[in-house]
Amino acid sequence: MITPTPNPYVSPESTAEPQAPAELLGARPASVKLAISGVALFTLLAFCICVQFWREGAQLWEIAVLSGVPALAGARIANGLFKRNRYARLWGRVLSFAGAVLMTLWVVAFGYAMWRRGAFLNTTPQPFMFGASIPENLRLVLMALPLGIQAASLWIAYFALGRRAAVRHFEPAARWGEEEPASRIERSPIS
Repeated sequence: MITPTPNPYVSPESTAEPQAPAELLGARPASVKLAISGVALFTLLAFCICVQFWREGAQLWEIAVLSGVPALAGARIANGLFKRNRYARLWGRVLSFAGAVLMTLWVVAFGYAMWRRGAFLNTTPQPFMFGASIPENLRLVLMALPLGIQAASLWIAYFALGRRAAVRHFEPAARWGEEEPASRIERSPIS
């Protein structure tokens, strides 16, 4: 006797790939939601910096290297995290760590260089965005603020994707509701 398939468009003789029920997939853990938000914030700020570079008349390679490529990479990773792709989690963790370290070092070096120059004590008006004149010390803070926020969002994404709930969420066994093997050796394709 042929058992009916849940999909009416699949012939009864075919072996359709099993679909996981929605209750086994479960909702996203809070750490995954936090990581998606962090990567999305990074991507949004990178896109805004890209637009600002374009408005200032920067060269195309400067726009691409300094903000375009990070914005596209962040968008791809955020999309992959949203779609529950485990490789997006791995790449998100690696790239968020590398980007967070580089941006943190840049913000610290920028702050130290400006402190050594005494620029934070300078209150003479300087031209800024949209032709507005603001004090030099405030201009420097406003220049470093987006990169500091980007670094913080990448640190948040890095630590959120390392949580046990996030790792479990992206494992294939968690998708199908299977029991977790007792050790990693049992999951090895060699054994």
